[in-house]
Amino acid sequence: MSVTNYYTVRSEILGESSSGASRNYLRDALVSVVAMADTANAKSFTGRYKPYGGTLASTGTEPSFTWVGILGYLKAAGSVHNDFGVRARFYAKNVGLWCSLDSTRAEQQPYLYGSGSPVSLADPLGACAVPFGFKCKATSLTKNVVKGAATSKKQPWGGWDIRIYADASFDCTITCSPCINVSKNCLCPSHQIDQWVTGIERADGVRFPVNEYDGSQDCGPCTGGPCEWHQKGRDAPGLWSGAWDSKTENCNALIADLPWDRKDTPIFMEDHFVTCCSSPKAFTNEPDKDRYEDRCQVSTRWGYRLSATAAQLDAGKPELTILSG
Repeated sequence: MSVTNYYTVRSEILGESSSGASRNYLRDALVSVVAMADTANAKSFTGRYKPYGGTLASTGTEPSFTWVGILGYLKAAGSVHNDFGVRARFYAKNVGLWCSLDSTRAEQQPYLYGSGSPVSLADPLGACAVPFGFKCKATSLTKNVVKGAATSKKQPWGGWDIRIYADASFDCTITCSPCINVSKNCLCPSHQIDQWVTGIERADGVRFPVNEYDGSQDCGPCTGGPCEWHQKGRDAPGLWSGAWDSKTENCNALIADLPWDRKDTPIFMEDHFVTCCSSPKAFTNEPDKDRYEDRCQVSTRWGYRLSATAAQLDAGKPELTILSG
Protein backbone atom coordinates (compact mmCIF):
# COMPACT_ATOMS: atom_id res chain seq x y z
CA MET A 1 0.00 0.00 0.00
CA SER A 2 1.40 3.38 -1.07
CA VAL A 3 1.84 6.00 1.64
CA THR A 4 1.65 9.71 0.80
CA ASN A 5 3.81 12.14 2.75
CA TYR A 6 3.28 15.91 2.72
CA TYR A 7 5.77 18.76 2.87
CA THR A 8 4.84 21.67 5.15
CA VAL A 9 6.40 24.98 6.13
CA ARG A 10 4.72 27.15 8.80
CA SER A 11 1.46 25.20 8.53
CA GLU A 12 1.32 25.58 4.74
CA ILE A 13 1.26 22.37 2.68
CA LEU A 14 3.70 22.76 -0.22
CA GLY A 15 3.70 19.34 -1.84
CA GLU A 16 3.55 15.57 -1.52
CA SER A 17 5.51 12.43 -2.28
CA SER A 18 4.59 8.79 -2.73
CA SER A 19 6.26 5.74 -4.26
CA GLY A 20 9.49 7.70 -4.59
CA ALA A 21 7.95 10.52 -6.67
CA SER A 22 7.65 14.11 -5.46
CA ARG A 23 5.01 16.60 -6.60
CA ASN A 24 4.84 20.31 -5.80
CA TYR A 25 1.61 22.26 -5.27
CA LEU A 26 1.14 25.45 -7.29
CA ARG A 27 -1.18 28.00 -5.66
CA ASP A 28 -3.34 30.95 -6.52
CA ALA A 29 -3.89 34.13 -4.48
CA LEU A 30 -6.46 32.33 -2.30
CA VAL A 31 -3.93 29.55 -1.50
CA SER A 32 -5.88 26.91 -3.44
CA VAL A 33 -3.94 24.20 -5.28
CA VAL A 34 -4.37 25.10 -8.98
CA ALA A 35 -1.78 22.63 -10.29
CA MET A 36 0.45 19.78 -9.19
CA ALA A 37 3.83 19.33 -10.93
CA ASP A 38 6.64 16.82 -10.61
CA THR A 39 10.36 17.62 -10.50
CA ALA A 40 10.42 17.86 -14.32
CA ASN A 41 7.54 20.43 -14.20
CA ALA A 42 5.13 17.95 -15.78
CA LYS A 43 1.63 18.69 -14.46
CA SER A 44 -0.46 15.75 -13.28
CA PHE A 45 -3.35 17.95 -12.08
CA THR A 46 -4.85 21.38 -12.74
CA GLY A 47 -7.91 22.91 -11.11
CA ARG A 48 -10.03 26.04 -10.76
CA TYR A 49 -12.60 26.63 -8.03
CA LYS A 50 -15.74 28.54 -7.18
CA PRO A 51 -15.63 30.98 -4.24
CA TYR A 52 -17.24 28.54 -1.79
CA GLY A 53 -15.18 25.51 -2.82
CA GLY A 54 -16.98 23.93 -5.75
CA THR A 55 -14.80 22.74 -8.65
CA LEU A 56 -15.11 24.95 -11.74
CA ALA A 57 -12.78 22.87 -13.93
CA SER A 58 -10.07 20.27 -13.42
CA THR A 59 -7.78 17.87 -15.27
CA GLY A 60 -5.91 14.83 -14.03
CA THR A 61 -6.18 13.18 -10.62
CA GLU A 62 -7.12 15.50 -7.78
CA PRO A 63 -4.85 15.53 -4.72
CA SER A 64 -6.32 15.38 -1.24
CA PHE A 65 -5.79 19.13 -0.84
CA THR A 66 -7.41 21.35 -3.46
CA TRP A 67 -9.56 24.40 -2.56
CA VAL A 68 -7.62 26.43 0.05
CA GLY A 69 -5.55 23.27 0.26
CA ILE A 70 -2.32 25.06 1.11
CA LEU A 71 -3.88 25.88 4.52
CA GLY A 72 -4.84 22.25 5.09
CA TYR A 73 -8.44 22.06 3.83
CA LEU A 74 -8.69 18.29 3.37
CA LYS A 75 -11.17 16.66 1.00
CA ALA A 76 -13.43 14.37 3.03
CA ALA A 77 -13.74 11.10 1.13
CA GLY A 78 -16.92 9.02 1.27
CA SER A 79 -19.15 11.72 2.76
CA VAL A 80 -22.26 13.16 1.09
CA HIS A 81 -22.32 16.62 2.69
CA ASN A 82 -19.04 16.91 4.60
CA ASP A 83 -16.89 18.00 1.66
CA PHE A 84 -13.85 19.34 3.51
CA GLY A 85 -12.35 18.64 6.89
CA VAL A 86 -10.86 21.83 8.37
CA ARG A 87 -9.48 20.75 11.75
CA ALA A 88 -12.29 21.59 14.20
CA ARG A 89 -15.19 21.22 11.74
CA PHE A 90 -16.43 19.84 8.44
CA TYR A 91 -17.57 22.15 5.65
CA ALA A 92 -20.26 21.72 2.95
CA LYS A 93 -19.29 23.48 -0.30
CA ASN A 94 -22.72 23.29 -2.00
CA VAL A 95 -24.34 25.51 0.64
CA GLY A 96 -21.28 27.42 1.87
CA LEU A 97 -21.88 26.42 5.48
CA TRP A 98 -20.14 24.58 8.26
CA CYS A 99 -21.73 21.29 9.29
CA SER A 100 -21.54 22.05 13.01
CA LEU A 101 -21.64 25.01 15.37
CA ASP A 102 -18.68 27.29 15.95
CA SER A 103 -17.39 25.90 19.25
CA THR A 104 -15.47 29.10 20.10
CA ARG A 105 -18.58 31.30 19.61
CA ALA A 106 -16.28 33.70 17.75
CA GLU A 107 -18.67 34.24 14.81
CA GLN A 108 -22.02 36.03 14.91
CA GLN A 109 -23.40 33.46 12.44
CA PRO A 110 -21.92 30.20 13.73
CA TYR A 111 -22.58 28.12 10.58
CA LEU A 112 -21.55 30.71 7.96
CA TYR A 113 -18.19 30.11 6.30
CA GLY A 114 -15.71 32.97 6.21
CA SER A 115 -18.22 35.54 7.50
CA GLY A 116 -19.75 35.46 4.02
CA SER A 117 -16.50 36.64 2.35
CA PRO A 118 -14.78 33.49 1.01
CA VAL A 119 -12.48 35.42 -1.36
CA SER A 120 -10.98 37.57 1.40
CA LEU A 121 -11.24 35.45 4.56
CA ALA A 122 -10.06 31.93 5.42
CA ASP A 123 -10.59 29.74 8.47
CA PRO A 124 -7.56 27.44 8.93
CA LEU A 125 -8.76 26.19 12.33
CA GLY A 126 -12.44 25.79 11.56
CA ALA A 127 -12.94 28.20 14.44
CA CYS A 128 -12.87 31.81 13.19
CA ALA A 129 -12.34 33.71 9.95
CA VAL A 130 -9.16 35.71 9.36
CA PRO A 131 -7.82 37.52 6.25
CA PHE A 132 -5.55 35.68 3.85
CA GLY A 133 -2.02 36.55 4.86
CA PHE A 134 -2.95 37.27 8.48
CA LYS A 135 0.12 36.65 10.64
CA CYS A 136 0.89 36.81 14.34
CA LYS A 137 4.29 36.74 16.00
CA ALA A 138 5.43 36.72 19.61
CA THR A 139 7.49 39.88 20.07
CA SER A 140 8.41 39.91 23.78
CA LEU A 141 8.40 37.68 26.85
CA THR A 142 8.98 38.93 30.38
CA LYS A 143 9.50 36.76 33.46
CA ASN A 144 9.28 37.15 37.20
CA VAL A 145 10.65 34.41 39.44
CA VAL A 146 8.18 34.60 42.30
CA LYS A 147 9.25 31.78 44.64
CA GLY A 148 12.44 30.14 45.77
CA ALA A 149 12.73 27.89 48.81
CA ALA A 150 13.62 24.32 49.72
CA THR A 151 12.79 22.19 52.75
CA SER A 152 13.57 18.64 53.84
CA LYS A 153 11.94 16.33 56.35
CA LYS A 154 13.18 13.04 57.79
CA GLN A 155 11.18 9.96 56.84
CA PRO A 156 10.73 6.66 58.76
CA TRP A 157 12.56 4.73 56.05
CA GLY A 158 15.76 6.73 56.79
CA GLY A 159 15.75 9.23 53.93
CA TRP A 160 14.13 12.63 53.41
CA ASP A 161 11.21 14.18 51.61
CA ILE A 162 12.62 17.24 49.85
CA ARG A 163 10.26 19.98 48.67
CA ILE A 164 11.38 22.66 46.25
CA TYR A 165 9.29 25.78 45.83
CA ALA A 166 10.49 27.44 42.64
CA ASP A 167 8.27 28.85 39.93
CA ALA A 168 8.02 31.83 37.62
CA SER A 169 5.32 33.85 35.93
CA PHE A 170 5.49 35.07 32.33
CA ASP A 171 3.83 37.70 30.16
CA CYS A 172 3.96 37.12 26.42
CA THR A 173 3.20 39.87 23.89
CA ILE A 174 1.89 38.86 20.46
CA THR A 175 1.73 41.32 17.58
CA CYS A 176 -0.61 40.64 14.64
CA SER A 177 -1.07 42.15 11.20
CA PRO A 178 -3.18 43.32 9.53
CA CYS A 179 -4.83 44.95 12.55
CA ILE A 180 -8.36 43.55 12.68
CA ASN A 181 -10.71 42.56 15.45
CA VAL A 182 -10.22 38.82 15.71
CA SER A 183 -11.69 36.77 18.56
CA LYS A 184 -9.29 36.02 21.41
CA ASN A 185 -10.38 32.39 21.00
CA CYS A 186 -8.35 32.36 17.78
CA LEU A 187 -5.34 34.19 19.11
CA CYS A 188 -4.93 32.60 22.52
CA PRO A 189 -5.18 28.82 22.34
CA SER A 190 -3.51 26.64 24.95
CA HIS A 191 0.22 25.83 24.87
CA GLN A 192 1.18 29.23 23.61
CA ILE A 193 3.95 29.32 26.22
CA ASP A 194 6.26 26.28 26.28
CA GLN A 195 9.24 25.27 28.39
CA TRP A 196 12.26 22.99 28.14
CA VAL A 197 14.72 21.98 30.85
CA THR A 198 18.44 21.21 30.57
CA GLY A 199 20.92 20.57 33.35
CA ILE A 200 22.50 17.95 35.57
CA GLU A 201 21.56 15.95 38.64
CA ARG A 202 24.19 14.31 40.80
CA ALA A 203 23.76 11.82 43.60
CA ASP A 204 26.46 9.79 45.33
CA GLY A 205 29.01 10.93 42.74
CA VAL A 206 26.91 9.84 39.73
CA ARG A 207 25.81 12.51 37.23
CA PHE A 208 22.53 12.35 35.30
CA PRO A 209 21.98 14.66 32.32
CA VAL A 210 18.57 16.29 31.88
CA ASN A 211 17.31 17.52 28.51
CA GLU A 212 13.59 17.32 27.80
CA TYR A 213 10.35 19.14 27.08
CA ASP A 214 8.81 20.25 30.35
CA GLY A 215 5.43 21.71 29.37
CA SER A 216 3.85 24.88 30.68
CA GLN A 217 0.53 26.44 31.61
CA ASP A 218 -1.41 29.32 30.15
CA CYS A 219 -3.02 31.29 32.95
CA GLY A 220 -5.48 33.72 31.39
CA PRO A 221 -7.15 35.81 30.63
CA CYS A 222 -5.84 36.65 27.18
CA THR A 223 -6.18 40.41 26.74
CA GLY A 224 -5.63 43.04 24.07
CA GLY A 225 -6.36 43.37 20.35
CA PRO A 226 -6.67 44.04 17.52
CA CYS A 227 -2.92 44.54 16.92
CA GLU A 228 -1.36 43.43 20.21
CA TRP A 229 -2.33 40.63 22.58
CA HIS A 230 -1.02 39.45 25.94
CA GLN A 231 -1.06 35.98 27.45
CA LYS A 232 0.10 35.15 30.95
CA GLY A 233 1.73 31.86 31.89
CA ARG A 234 3.23 30.18 34.92
CA ASP A 235 5.53 27.23 35.34
CA ALA A 236 7.78 25.25 37.65
CA PRO A 237 9.81 22.02 37.68
CA GLY A 238 7.98 19.07 36.16
CA LEU A 239 8.67 15.34 35.76
CA TRP A 240 12.38 14.49 35.84
CA SER A 241 14.07 11.09 35.91
CA GLY A 242 10.79 9.48 36.92
CA ALA A 243 11.09 10.86 40.46
CA TRP A 244 9.74 14.38 40.34
CA ASP A 245 6.14 15.42 40.55
CA SER A 246 4.71 18.90 40.04
CA LYS A 247 1.46 19.95 41.67
CA THR A 248 -0.69 22.84 40.55
CA GLU A 249 -3.40 24.75 42.34
CA ASN A 250 -5.23 27.16 40.04
CA CYS A 251 -1.96 28.30 38.48
CA ASN A 252 -0.88 29.77 41.83
CA ALA A 253 1.24 27.19 43.62
CA LEU A 254 3.65 24.75 42.01
CA ILE A 255 5.63 22.36 44.21
CA ALA A 256 8.26 19.76 43.34
CA ASP A 257 8.48 16.75 45.71
CA LEU A 258 11.39 14.34 45.77
CA PRO A 259 12.03 11.34 48.05
CA TRP A 260 15.78 11.04 48.60
CA ASP A 261 17.75 8.13 50.07
CA ARG A 262 20.41 8.79 52.71
CA LYS A 263 23.01 6.73 50.84
CA ASP A 264 22.76 9.14 47.88
CA THR A 265 24.18 12.17 49.67
CA PRO A 266 25.60 14.70 49.15
CA ILE A 267 23.18 15.86 46.47
CA PHE A 268 23.60 18.49 43.76
CA MET A 269 21.19 19.65 41.09
CA GLU A 270 21.39 22.48 38.60
CA ASP A 271 18.54 22.87 36.15
CA HIS A 272 18.10 25.56 33.51
CA PHE A 273 14.75 26.39 31.92
CA VAL A 274 14.22 27.82 28.46
CA THR A 275 10.72 29.30 28.39
CA CYS A 276 9.40 30.22 24.97
CA CYS A 277 6.46 32.09 23.57
CA SER A 278 5.14 31.54 20.06
CA SER A 279 2.17 32.82 18.11
CA PRO A 280 -0.96 30.63 17.85
CA LYS A 281 -0.81 27.28 16.10
CA ALA A 282 -3.33 28.43 13.51
CA PHE A 283 -0.79 30.71 11.88
CA THR A 284 2.62 29.15 12.56
CA ASN A 285 4.40 25.87 12.11
CA GLU A 286 3.54 22.92 14.37
CA PRO A 287 7.11 22.05 15.41
CA ASP A 288 8.62 19.09 17.14
CA LYS A 289 8.31 19.76 20.88
CA ASP A 290 11.68 18.10 21.45
CA ARG A 291 13.39 20.91 19.53
CA TYR A 292 12.75 24.20 21.28
CA GLU A 293 14.92 25.95 18.67
CA ASP A 294 12.12 25.29 16.16
CA ARG A 295 9.40 26.73 18.34
CA CYS A 296 10.86 29.79 20.06
CA GLN A 297 10.04 33.20 18.63
CA VAL A 298 11.01 34.90 21.89
CA SER A 299 12.44 33.21 24.96
CA THR A 300 13.75 33.77 28.46
CA ARG A 301 15.89 31.64 30.77
CA TRP A 302 15.82 30.88 34.46
CA GLY A 303 16.62 27.98 36.78
CA TYR A 304 17.88 26.92 40.17
CA ARG A 305 20.71 25.12 41.92
CA LEU A 306 20.10 22.76 44.85
CA SER A 307 22.81 21.27 47.05
CA ALA A 308 22.80 19.61 50.46
CA THR A 309 24.76 17.34 52.73
CA ALA A 310 23.13 14.74 54.98
CA ALA A 311 23.55 17.10 57.96
CA GLN A 312 21.79 19.93 56.10
CA LEU A 313 18.93 17.62 55.14
CA ASP A 314 18.61 16.43 58.75
CA ALA A 315 18.33 20.08 59.81
CA GLY A 316 15.69 20.72 57.15
CA LYS A 317 17.87 23.31 55.38
CA PRO A 318 19.01 22.31 51.89
CA GLU A 319 20.59 25.19 49.95
CA LEU A 320 18.58 26.58 47.04
CA THR A 321 19.81 29.31 44.69
CA ILE A 322 17.54 30.84 42.04
CA LEU A 323 19.31 31.42 38.70
CA SER A 324 17.98 34.43 36.81
CA GLY A 325 19.38 33.54 33.42
